[in-house]
Amino acid sequence: NVASATATVTVIDTIKPTVITQNINAYLDATGNVSIIPADVDNGTTDICGAPTLSLDVSSFTCSEVGANTVTLTATDVNNNVASATATVTVIDTIKPTVITQNINAYLDATGNVSIIPADVDNGSTDICSAPTLSLDITSFTCAEVGANTVTLTATDVNNNIASAAAIVTVIDTIKPTVLALNVTVYLDAAGSASISPNHVVAIGTTDICGVPALSLSKSTFGCTDAGANTIQLIATDVNGNVDSATAVVTVLDTIKPLISNCVPNIFSTTDVTGCTTVITWTAPTAADNCNVDSLISSHNPGDVFPIGTTTVTYIAYDPSMNTDTCTFDVVVSDAFSPVIAGIPADISQSNDPGLCSAVVTWTAPTASDNCNVDSLVSTHNSGDVFAVGSTMV
Repeated sequence: NVASATATVTVIDTIKPTVITQNINAYLDATGNVSIIPADVDNGTTDICGAPTLSLDVSSFTCSEVGANTVTLTATDVNNNVASATATVTVIDTIKPTVITQNINAYLDATGNVSIIPADVDNGSTDICSAPTLSLDITSFTCAEVGANTVTLTATDVNNNIASAAAIVTVIDTIKPTVLALNVTVYLDAAGSASISPNHVVAIGTTDICGVPALSLSKSTFGCTDAGANTIQLIATDVNGNVDSATAVVTVLDTIKPLISNCVPNIFSTTDVTGCTTVITWTAPTAADNCNVDSLISSHNPGDVFPIGTTTVTYIAYDPSMNTDTCTFDVVVSDAFSPVIAGIPADISQSNDPGLCSAVVTWTAPTASDNCNVDSLVSTHNSGDVFAVGSTMV
């Protein structure tokens, strides 16, 4: 005999899925973000009743999560059995910073140096995570670097990604030389000229930050027309074309005397027959000077009348600087003509006076003349003298 009855058999799935995970690396993109899906960390999760549904507790990451992050992969089967396991998501930043540079000018200071910092050549360098750390391969410059210099700006982000770019640093020297000058005195030579070099007027202390400057003068040669004080400029030009100058006074002196040539020898002459003087002529001396003869003066001139005796004739030559030369000679005039006595009485014969052995004799005294003058007319006896008997020479 058979009998039957029904019963309900409820099949229940209580078997949880088997969750298997894998650790992964996730790389930030250019925006600084990265996302993952459950399949990225699933490593073969299964369930007895078919593929379970997978989910993650964390699926998006930013710069702040760089490094190891624990995520949970949850598997839910069709019968709502749930199991989970963890995985490590290592967020990695491999995006290099963006380096933007600008070319700059750097000006040397008074010591001949200049320094720059990274910010001087940075023109907005960025990174996806945060502002990168900037550094330069060259930060200090001297006179030796005047001109264009290539420097490298390096940016390092917080995750040690490094990028670099070049910039041109043009080092410029705008510091003028320091110029000190001395006043000097120069002397004209026999040709009437004098010259100087910058070394004659440069003073200790003339310098430049980038070495010894080249020196020049606004005027270096002088002539007779420059006698006296002359203001000139000592000009210093450094290796980078900076120029400055200082004033110096060059006093030009002429100490060379004029030279009188053909000085006349002493002249000897006699008076004219008609007087006590005579006219003397000669060829006048000449004078020369390294500059010019300002004047040639004399105490007497050819054709002058000279008296008896010695007369010294003097010539003096002057140049514009009052240097002098002197020439002298003597004019010696003598009287070569004797006086002339006129009206000399003839011999006189006369008897003695009565009762005497003598006689008073008279006569007309003679006269004397001379081309100059008669100094004296003397005689041994005078008219009216008493003469003894006999002959007496008067």
